[in-house]
Amino acid sequence: MQINLIFIILIQQIIITSPNRHFSAEIEYHPGTELITRSLTLKHDQTVCFVKESPHGATFFIDDLGSIFGIGTDALYFYDQQGNETLIQTLNAPNGFMFVPDYSLFFASDLDGLRAYNHDGSLKYTFPACRLFTSTDMADIVATVTAESLCVYNQGNRIYSAFLSNPYVWSIEVNEDKSVIRLQLPTAVEEHEYIIQAGGK
Repeated sequence: MQINLIFIILIQQIIITSPNRHFSAEIEYHPGTELITRSLTLKHDQTVCFVKESPHGATFFIDDLGSIFGIGTDALYFYDQQGNETLIQTLNAPNGFMFVPDYSLFFASDLDGLRAYNHDGSLKYTFPACRLFTSTDMADIVATVTAESLCVYNQGNRIYSAFLSNPYVWSIEVNEDKSVIRLQLPTAVEEHEYIIQAGGK
């Protein structure tokens, strides 16, 4: 007997909220098996800023200023507080998206590279393609991992690189005083110390 499994989207609406709780985005999807967005609504303290029908994004991220980044099938979109949609980057096999801890920049990673965007959707930094990445506030320190190496950047400039002893890195983090990168390996934690030159933060 053959069993065919069909996944149907039952939850047709989700709400995401900015960290400061002043902005929220309501995303409504068409019912069915594909993630197709019907509408995107931005609210500021319950006041509607805009309602955009059929936006290209399917997965959305929102910051404290009400700026929204939307991920489509093969592109990254930006939405301002008036609902204007801008395609800011085509994506080639995307593998990671996130805000930095203070939500000042948004990262998008794919096979063509790692990019950091400002609140207005403009490009701030670009880095070579990587498998994993992490960042401190304002992308002051950015660390990236490929299958072979670790690279550390200060304000967009590379300040440290090293070959990996093991290609199977599970996670990457920066310590509190921004002096050590910790790599979680399958059976151990590997630490890399680096020095920020005078003038860096």
